[in-house]
Amino acid sequence: MPMFQLENEYYNKYSSEPEYFQVIGTVTDEEYISMIERDKQKLEQQLVKERKERKEREQEREQEREKERENNIINVFKHFGSADEVANMLSLSKEYVKKVLLSKGLISLGS
Repeated sequence: MPMFQLENEYYNKYSSEPEYFQVIGTVTDEEYISMIERDKQKLEQQLVKERKERKEREQEREQEREKERENNIINVFKHFGSADEVANMLSLSKEYVKKVLLSKGLISLGS
């Protein structure tokens, strides 16, 4: 295969990748290693960003679930009027149910 065809083949295959430059010898080994290191750093930065975004989404989902749980507690309490019954019906701890109801002003400390 003539050299220009070989270069075109590699260019088409690797034109956006560092391997292209290594294959046809337009960069030194040091430049190639530097390119690989930059790519590695970019990937690591992207992974860190993605992990952070995933953690933020998980926290948002947990806040939404917490709000939904609180709304369920309030709705059931409005129908039954007893924190103990609410806890039993929703399979939640009595302490948690009372804490939510206290924070919403639906019961007092003596309840």
